[in-house]
Amino acid sequence: MIKTIGKAMTLFAAAHLSATAATITPVEYPDGSRLLSLAGPIVPGDDANLQAQLDQAHRLGVKFLAIALSSPGGNVMTGWSLAKIVRTRQLATVVADNGQCMSACFYVFAAGVNRFATTSARIGVHSAAINGKETDDTKVVTLDKARQLFHELDVPAAIVGALMMTGPDDIYILSPTDLASMHVDFLPTPAAEAPKLAEVPTPQKQTEVEVEHSASEGRRLNTQALAASGGGDIERAVELSRRAATVSPLDPEILANLGYFYLKMGRLEDADASLQIAAQLRPSRAITWQNLGLVAAARGQQQRATEYFVRYLQSDRSGGPAQRQLLQWAADASLPTTQRNSAARALDAVSIQKNWSAKRLLQRWMICDQRQ
Repeated sequence: MIKTIGKAMTLFAAAHLSATAATITPVEYPDGSRLLSLAGPIVPGDDANLQAQLDQAHRLGVKFLAIALSSPGGNVMTGWSLAKIVRTRQLATVVADNGQCMSACFYVFAAGVNRFATTSARIGVHSAAINGKETDDTKVVTLDKARQLFHELDVPAAIVGALMMTGPDDIYILSPTDLASMHVDFLPTPAAEAPKLAEVPTPQKQTEVEVEHSASEGRRLNTQALAASGGGDIERAVELSRRAATVSPLDPEILANLGYFYLKMGRLEDADASLQIAAQLRPSRAITWQNLGLVAAARGQQQRATEYFVRYLQSDRSGGPAQRQLLQWAADASLPTTQRNSAARALDAVSIQKNWSAKRLLQRWMICDQRQ
């Protein structure tokens, strides 16, 4: 018979909020409820620990209904591994009175077949980092986990967008509305008369209408952002584009446009982050590689700019606009040296790869001679 957790959640919170190291322990209460608790930072090995405890419980005929979480986050890959175990074992997830579940802990919470939280709980998300720094590798991880949260754990697009758009040195705390959109059941505070855990083993999914609404709203905001940019109001364009990316976070055009607007504002780090994700989502979009090259050039990264401009040329299926653009930049003495040289080197590299005609090569070198 399924038991309620009511008072048990209050006891759990009092016992574990002050934990300084990751612990995963079984908890049994007088009413017969059996839970697992995870308290403290998520570190490598926690997934193996959880798996071992669940395997042992299965051998003993013991069934845990839920895992109660109180964690500031930690290792992203371990967090995701824990999430897969929770979903496979059909556990509910709970964040108790005054508890927190941040960063990598959110993956575990989202994996619950049913999700519970008290009204005083704090649940937050942000993008991935290594030693607090966002890198090209962590951007790949953020995108990968965003896709999995959306497609595998059915986390609403707006929350996925908040995760992707919030830097690793910041945190986005989910509002009651956010949590409700995830079909989180709220436990009263203090915990009492709590709903039953795991009554429905299959998590509720977003409806097609909800998903379509997010995509439609993202496109509407994107159109408004383009209009604002065309009218010279770049700050407004960024504001609208960020809203579009939040409600439709896996749309490569929206993310690429946001990156371009950041570039025009001179916010090069933000531009690079948005454009990198857009390029991963749709690597065939030539203009994204062009703008990544411009960002790298503006940051003085000539080698990276050259590599991006090469991708720009390779992605231009028509074979003309990208070549003409880079030829123009290579010959324009008014442009920064890094941008001109990167354009020239990209043309050199692709000329060799594609065995362009002698006439085109001659045109290329004549322009470079004029630039010199």
